[in-house]
Amino acid sequence: TNNKVLCLAQNASAITEVYVDSLDITFNKESQIAINPNGDIIATSNSDSVYVCNLQQNKIIAQFNAKASKIMFDYASNLFLQNQNNILKYDNQNYQNTDSKQINITPTDITLDVETGMFYILLDNIYTYYSNGFALNPSDEVAPVTPNTTTLLSDVVTMAKVTTKTK
Repeated sequence: TNNKVLCLAQNASAITEVYVDSLDITFNKESQIAINPNGDIIATSNSDSVYVCNLQQNKIIAQFNAKASKIMFDYASNLFLQNQNNILKYDNQNYQNTDSKQINITPTDITLDVETGMFYILLDNIYTYYSNGFALNPSDEVAPVTPNTTTLLSDVVTMAKVTTKTK
């Protein structure tokens, strides 16, 4: 709003402005914004530039020229830009373009499921697109547990904690 990025607190009790370096982006109706699943990296765009910012360090960590009609992150904070029927991948280390995929339609909308690495593409129907190793699937990263070589815990522990609004 008013060329500022605002953040609503998790408990919905306060709205604060996101201060990142002296982020001077003029947003327009084509601008996009996305935040990674951990909530510490934000990507914003205007007509021809993309800015990637670290919210914990309050600084811009990458800036490059690219047009994007949609910006998305996978679970590992890799950045994906959709422009027409191309999806460009920028790695999570330095946000350099490392890969791209071309889909056979130009969608009206596209989203990335961070739990599966599956792209959901909307045109006249909902289509799915998955390419192994493109958008990462967290299930592929988990090492299986061999029960006969694992010592069970004697106490109950919290393994993961998510909000009820997590997909």
